[in-house]
Amino acid sequence: MAINQIAKIGLSSLQVIYYFESLFSWPSRIEYIFKLHQLHQYFEQVICRDDVEHGKPNPEGFILCARRLGVAPSDCLIFEDSISGILAANRSGAKCIGIGMSEIPEGESITVYAVYEDYTKMPAMFK
Repeated sequence: MAINQIAKIGLSSLQVIYYFESLFSWPSRIEYIFKLHQLHQYFEQVICRDDVEHGKPNPEGFILCARRLGVAPSDCLIFEDSISGILAANRSGAKCIGIGMSEIPEGESITVYAVYEDYTKMPAMFK
């Protein structure tokens, strides 16, 4: 699946906000990927590592994004592909969907709404 197709998943009738999965990437890398795949039109906010002091599993990035969007973190749905990202989503108060995870490691106290092998396996409501 092309990255521009992945971005479009967030443009569902549920108005789910999906933002660049490399939340803590360098601005130049994000800009390169956005230009390459023509993604600017799909995102209201982009948070990069320069915007936060602490990376995942600290929820700072997700809380900042919610604030910039003018919504409560509890009204956000985050798609995450890492345990540290899910922990950050949980700690922010947002709901989270795990992507690319076959199982959650034992001993981790995390909550996910659902887990999907990849974005193509998600229900039609997200497409």
